[in-house]
Amino acid sequence: MSKDEELRTKLADIAVRYLERTSMEVEQLRALVANVASGDKPVLRDIEVLVHRIRGSGAVFGFAEISAAAEALETVSVEQIRSPRVDFARTTEQLTSLTETLAVAVAAARTGSGER
Repeated sequence: MSKDEELRTKLADIAVRYLERTSMEVEQLRALVANVASGDKPVLRDIEVLVHRIRGSGAVFGFAEISAAAEALETVSVEQIRSPRVDFARTTEQLTSLTETLAVAVAAARTGSGER
């Protein structure tokens, strides 16, 4: 195996592990979003940190749909963190919908039907 092939194989393995980890993080994200519904504004920062990492890694590995979904989640989180008054019901709806979009993108990438 050439060095290029070896590198491609290693990167593919890392990408698979990224998708596995991200699948678990989607579950964590769902739990965090549920806390937003109860009026927990500080949890928005936890969401921002988590989806920022998902976004960046997704971009590195070429998972554009995952990265875009995470970016949308990050945008909503940051907007609400900066807002002096949060509409928790509306924010929860937005974050829930975007989390499901992320979950679909991750599932598609794991089955090979997603964009890369």
